[in-house]
Amino acid sequence: MSDASTFTRIMDLCRQGREGFRAGRPEQALAALEAVSEIALHAMAAPVSVPGPDALPVAPGVRVGRTAATSGLTTEQARLQLMRLKVANKALAVAYESTITAFQTFREGLDVVQQVRTVQELPALCEHIAHLFSLAAVELVMAQQVLPADVCPPPTLQEADAACPVQLDADTLAEAWTALQEVGTPRCYIGPATALEHPAAFFPVATRASADGILRGSCFVFPFHRGNSRMPLGFLSLLDADPGRYTTDMATDYLEHFCAVFEAIIFSMLEKESVSGRQYLDPLTGIRNRTYLEHYGRQLLEQAGILDIPVCLLFLDLDHFKPVNDAWGHETGDLVLREVARTLDRVSRRGDVVCRIGGDEFIILLPDASTEEASSYAKRLHAALAAITPESLGLECEGRAPFVVRASIGMACHSQGMDLEALLNAADGAMYAVKQDGREPRGTPTPS
Repeated sequence: MSDASTFTRIMDLCRQGREGFRAGRPEQALAALEAVSEIALHAMAAPVSVPGPDALPVAPGVRVGRTAATSGLTTEQARLQLMRLKVANKALAVAYESTITAFQTFREGLDVVQQVRTVQELPALCEHIAHLFSLAAVELVMAQQVLPADVCPPPTLQEADAACPVQLDADTLAEAWTALQEVGTPRCYIGPATALEHPAAFFPVATRASADGILRGSCFVFPFHRGNSRMPLGFLSLLDADPGRYTTDMATDYLEHFCAVFEAIIFSMLEKESVSGRQYLDPLTGIRNRTYLEHYGRQLLEQAGILDIPVCLLFLDLDHFKPVNDAWGHETGDLVLREVARTLDRVSRRGDVVCRIGGDEFIILLPDASTEEASSYAKRLHAALAAITPESLGLECEGRAPFVVRASIGMACHSQGMDLEALLNAADGAMYAVKQDGREPRGTPTPS
């Protein structure tokens, strides 16, 4: 091969190498680099004098010296130098291929995240990400205020633990965040899972599944911040069984970028759902309204019929509420209604549906509750409501008659073939019977 043809061949291989790197085809770049090395090795016996620069660019940051650059070296020294170059080229290509693979995986993960439309899809999304990234667990934990009732409806009867992301109250979240900052960086935590002081706050499902409650392996925990808030509004946590998967010396650029985009997409979705969900909220009390009851209640009763799960409904009407409005004014009346709503919501179980359907009437839908359980629940409501007084609301009587909140509660239990309207009518009738002759909740028995 002539000097000119050798030079032309080397230049062509350099061009192929650059194209391979730019196009994300490391195997093409590696083949070009090895071919250049082979040409140089064969040329050792008869050094080739070629025109052009002393070094040829093969790839970004990689340049191969021309034969003239080996002048002063023995053939064996030059051969050894080129062999080392081949090894370095291969290592570079392998590292580049690994980087491209990681980038493609994160890109695929972001594509999956961008397809999520509702909060109910988030648990399944985390499972998908865990499978995609070959992880032991991916868990999303959110602050309670981020997932209000209008955004995160009650869980289904079949999947009570998988309907929404796990929610943390403000105190638990603050405690976990403070401890995390002591072992991590201001932006995230990366390292052994055993170093987490509150593992259940970041991996509630994995911690419950562990026989001894101890997480092993390594993890990456990314806090979600919005605006200038110092306290995070949630965490995206990744767990791997390999202790060497997440270590402080690894580059986290792709990982942090993925988590940041994940955060932006999730909060954008939550804001949209919150706006659309307001149609299901009672504007005065903030709990669900009749529209939500009619929408969700029908679905729940259909599911209960299929699964043969008991459902009870309590119809609550405040007693002597008009005199409170007359004596204390409508502002106080509204205050009482809001406190009643908060009380009902506080006493209810996760999965119960508490609604205000108008005026001083409230509905509590109790899935998977027997007649005895619903009756016991109604008695607890009586006790909790009786604690609402002018003093508890921070009001002074100033000559006005004090009041204690009381309610008449009617109960009805679902039977096969009974729709929501029939269930409401049965509970309404039971409530009026209670108003006439006593305070004890009255209702229909559970069908056999």
